[in-house]
This record gives sequence, C-alpha cells and structure tokens, in this order.
Amino acid sequence: MSRKKIYNTKVQLNSAYMIPCKFICSYCEQNAIWCPIVSYAISNLPSTSERFSDDIYKQNLYLTRASEDPLVSMKNIRADLVKQTGITGKGVKIGILELDEIDTKDPELSHLNIVSNPNMDILEKKSPHTTLVAKIIAGKTLGIVPNATLYYSRYLTEKQFRKGIEWLIKQGCNIINFSAAFEGANPKEELGTYTELASWMDTLAVIYKVHFVKSAGNNRYEYHSPYHSSLETYWITNPGMAYNIMTVGAIDDLGTSEWIDDKWGQLRDGTIYSAYEEMEGTALKPDLCSPGTNIFSPLIKGENSGTSFAAPHVTGVIAQMIEIQPELSWDVGAVRAILAAGTIHRTADDYGTYPESPFYSNKEGFGVVDAKGAFDIIKKKQYKTFFYHRSAFPYRFVIDVQHSETLKRISLSWLKLNRIGSDGIPIKPQLANLDLYIFDPDRIEVARSTSKRSNIEIVEFSPKKTGYYTVFVVAESISRENEYERIAVAWM
Repeated sequence: MSRKKIYNTKVQLNSAYMIPCKFICSYCEQNAIWCPIVSYAISNLPSTSERFSDDIYKQNLYLTRASEDPLVSMKNIRADLVKQTGITGKGVKIGILELDEIDTKDPELSHLNIVSNPNMDILEKKSPHTTLVAKIIAGKTLGIVPNATLYYSRYLTEKQFRKGIEWLIKQGCNIINFSAAFEGANPKEELGTYTELASWMDTLAVIYKVHFVKSAGNNRYEYHSPYHSSLETYWITNPGMAYNIMTVGAIDDLGTSEWIDDKWGQLRDGTIYSAYEEMEGTALKPDLCSPGTNIFSPLIKGENSGTSFAAPHVTGVIAQMIEIQPELSWDVGAVRAILAAGTIHRTADDYGTYPESPFYSNKEGFGVVDAKGAFDIIKKKQYKTFFYHRSAFPYRFVIDVQHSETLKRISLSWLKLNRIGSDGIPIKPQLANLDLYIFDPDRIEVARSTSKRSNIEIVEFSPKKTGYYTVFVVAESISRENEYERIAVAWM
C-alpha cells in the first residue's frame, strides 16, 4: 500500500540521505523538516568493502530428492489457502535487500516489473540466492504474493546497506526482507548481541512503521567467538537481535505439507543449522520459524537450505495480511501479535524451558508461521491495538469465550520505542516490561506470561467455562522516557 504522509511538509529534500518523516516525532513538530533518523550515522561510515554473508547454509549440497510438489513449503504454512481466497499481494510494496543481483529474466519473475535502486551498479552475474528469495515472495506460480510490487537494492558496505534501506523506504515499501547478515569489522563480537545497527533498525520500525523481516542465520563454525560461552555457533546474525523486526528461523517440512513430520532447524541428514542463540539479557530470538530446508528452485537444478529462504515465507504472509487489512501496513506491533496468536504449529523441543513464558521457544520463537491462522484473526477482527499512558496501567478488556473451544491462544506485543529527540539526538529507552494475565468469568486466573526479555507474551488455555474472560496487561516497568506505550493484543 502506498504510504500517505502524516506530516505533509513542502520543503525540499536537503540531503540525499534524508526521507520525509511519516511519524510526528518531537523533532519534526518543532522543526518541520525532513526527519534525519535514517542518516545520522551514515556520513561517518567507511566506504570500503566489509564482510556480509547470505544466510544460506549450503546451496545444492545437502540434496536428497526434488520435491514432488514445488508448492509444499507454501502449503505447509497454509499460505496457499489464503492465496486461494484471491489474496495475491496486490497493492503491497515489498523491498528486498541483498548482496547480489536478481535474475529478472527468470520465468517465475517475468510477470513482475521489479524496481531496482538506480544508485547501485548492475552486476552481469545473477544470484540464485537472491533470485530464489524473490521467487518465494512473488514468483508467478511458486510465490506467496505474485501480484506484489518488488523493489530491490544491493549492498557491499554498511553505508550502502543503510542507504539501500533509505531508498526502499522512500519507495513506500511496507515490508523489507533481509536474507543476509552484516558482519562488519568485528563479526564475532556482533553475533547474538543488540548492536548499534539493530538499534537503528528498531528506530526505523517506530518512525517509518516498516515491517522488517530478517533471517536468523545459520551454524557457522568459523565464527565461534571468544566473547560467547557456547562451543556451538548458533548465534543470531546481525541485526537480527532488533526487538521490532521479525527474525526468522527454519524448519524442515520433509517435502510434505503435513505438520506431523516436520523437524526444527535441520537438513535432511539431521544436521542442525538454524540459529537461535543470543547473549544473556537480550531478546529471545528467533521470533518464529518457517520452512527453509530443500526449498525447490528448478532453474538452478537443485534445492536450497538456509534461514535465507525461511524469511521470505514470512514476508509473503505479512504481505497477505496487509492486503486483507491495509491498516496493518502501519502497525508493526499488531502484525507481531496476530502472527503469534495465529500460530499453533510447533517443532522445537524446548517449549516450557522458560516457566515465565511456557509457550515460547528459544529455538523456534512462538512457533511456525501459519498464514491461515493470521487470516482468521484478521477476518474475525480478533485483535486490538492502542496507545496507553504509562500511568493508566493495568489495561483490561474482555473477550467472549465458548466452553466448546478446545484451545484459546492470546498474545501481547509492544515495541521498543527508539526515536529522535527534539535536539536531533537518538533516544533509546529501555524496553518496557509488560505481562499478560487471563482470568475466567469467575475471576480465576487461567493463564499468564511474564517474560522479562522480549516484547511478546503468549498464553494458551483450554476454557472450562463459557463467558467473558478478562485480559489484563500489567506494566512491571516502563522507561521514564516513554509517556505512552503502543501495545497490541490478538487472540484466536
């Protein structure tokens, strides 16, 4: 969907790197100029080539057999059922940020007019990795949203990376898919940590209301870090530790659309590759998973594995959600809440590891993405999103629950409210600590989730009574820098 300006300024762009602000922050209110948030650090970044990597484990290596059905991964996440209702991504703008060139002559992409960043050099060599990412999102037959509009930018340095994101935002992209990792000058120190780049991404999500989707990363033995205690290297890659982006791990659907045989994070030979580790005190990542093993790609005569290919499945589902309800293009928190509430498919073995949030997995997040679950929540309008003053907590409302329902799942999401102050200096408040409690009609607590590390809470329960259940959102702590919190609740 095109993005209308909340702040309708008529001044000219005074920097090649500045973008019109789509959020009335204190800086724009006082100065009425173009918001500098995406550019404040770019001028000081080096132009020399830096280390990046595709989040692909191996391409054409761990092959078993070609999938009999090339649409199996789409069917596994039930995006095909949503697609059959006529939801094809029409009007949704999706940005792809990659290291290499898309092969726009691929037959699966020939129906699209992919818009490339005019500021980048065109490479003669096309990338199977980048092309497959585009095909998963918007391929003519393989894609989840074949009628979406794709925008593409490439990078080799951090400066190019940031300017590429700026360009995609300027084009009005609702979603930006990043199936790679920024490794910078000190890649070992940036694995599984909340970096400055991750903080910058959180700020963009708040200011510009863009949905970022990032691959979690893959097992990389060469990047074992002395700063991390584990001998394994399943660390989330940079900037995947950002709170406001969707960081996506992978599952193996074993070539079927059935859930019962799915395996978390592995190749067909049993090798685990999907990243899930982070430093203590940071967010629990990934946020969710989707198929990423042996994804069919006929033009490169093989199949591919990596969280690189899990991420675009989620990008496609978010595009479906935005077409169903265009207001979601602006609401990062609501999309997170709906995806969490609509997901009941699990493959990981560590649910219950965190007693304070037993329905959250550190390996898999809140589960495997389920497009049909999200579709049902949106169609039934079973979600709420609102600003709430810090002094007004706890927030409460009721939902009508039937005893006949076998399972009720409710999620709470909020954002890390990084932003720009009136002096143009970034404000990076501590993440609010919000908890979720559910009470039955007799005011008896039936579920709670009280994680202290992430900005998502999830509960499940089997209702024993019919009637109105009360949803309580309790604020354990809120930064003094945040007068309001923007929260979203969804249920199914």
